[in-house]
Amino acid sequence: MSNKKLFIQTIILIIILILITSYAHVFFLPKNNFPAFDFDYTYSYCMWKEFYRFDKNELEIISFGSSHSNCTIIPAVLNNKLKVNSFNLSTIGANIDVIYFQLKEVLKTHSPKIVTIEMFSVAGFGNNEKYYEKAFSGMKLSRNKYDAVKELLPNQMISNLFPLINNRLQWKNSEISKDLIGVFTRSPKLNQYGYLLFDNIYENKREYLLPTLENKSLNDVSISNKDITSLQKISDLCKNNDIQLIFVVAPFIMQENYTYIDLAEKVNALNAFCIERNIPIINYIELTDEIGLKMTDFADPGHLNISGAVKTTDHLSNYLDKNYSDNLNNCTWDNQTQSKERYTELIKEKDSFNKKLNE
Repeated sequence: MSNKKLFIQTIILIIILILITSYAHVFFLPKNNFPAFDFDYTYSYCMWKEFYRFDKNELEIISFGSSHSNCTIIPAVLNNKLKVNSFNLSTIGANIDVIYFQLKEVLKTHSPKIVTIEMFSVAGFGNNEKYYEKAFSGMKLSRNKYDAVKELLPNQMISNLFPLINNRLQWKNSEISKDLIGVFTRSPKLNQYGYLLFDNIYENKREYLLPTLENKSLNDVSISNKDITSLQKISDLCKNNDIQLIFVVAPFIMQENYTYIDLAEKVNALNAFCIERNIPIINYIELTDEIGLKMTDFADPGHLNISGAVKTTDHLSNYLDKNYSDNLNNCTWDNQTQSKERYTELIKEKDSFNKKLNE
């Protein structure tokens, strides 16, 4: 066999192996853990795949944070009101360390004008390997992902850098023929640019009152040196890339034994840091009356449903328009046709939710 023929066959074999591996990767992905929502695979994986569909430098506002950001900030509302392209790149349980690497990934292909970070990420709930795994599921293999996994998952580097190993197919819970067909027919996709829509009302809402800091005394607490270091790195990244960084505190009552008072104390501990670095804090725990929030706007004590999310994002849109319109003057709403369609879908969902609420 000639060297030329062997070389060609080798190249063909490599291409075939790459294709097989690509399909096998999808085949072995963990399945959707939100059955009520219209996507096939794990949410964070779909979120990254949706993010990578955007053209270079197309996104102008990016939101980071944990699930509290996922279910609070609606990109379609920001897009429609501000005429921008935005995306919610929050992942369940994400802490500040995770957000630093996520921001670095964004800056490889985009030059956002505004970045928001939801402050539940300093609560400490995300300091857990399972949340780190979720945060980087779907992120493309790169030096940045390698650095993230090396720092946050040093004992699980191989399995997290190569998801085919980590995301083993649960054979007993799968229909092989259906899953095999799905590999070739399904496309991981989110309908609302990373926003996680809840259309339920917390059933035991009478157990709680709306959060308010009026007449509440707050203890002095500290932010860990680790979190401060990550916040400094995030702030420096934003400053060096002409990005306005904004901290947002989503409406919140309680999660496990952690209350809105605990979160407010953490946020207060960041005041000096924010003043020094010109980072505004929009604390919606203090603005419940202003945005007209009610207990029926919560899906559970820690997360908003679609009604609460629309109210909060409407207010955020107005705040950005009033205070940072200069940052957004040169934005090009390249994605407007699709964005308007998704906004229309969202409003239909909200109207349907409100109709159900009033029945």
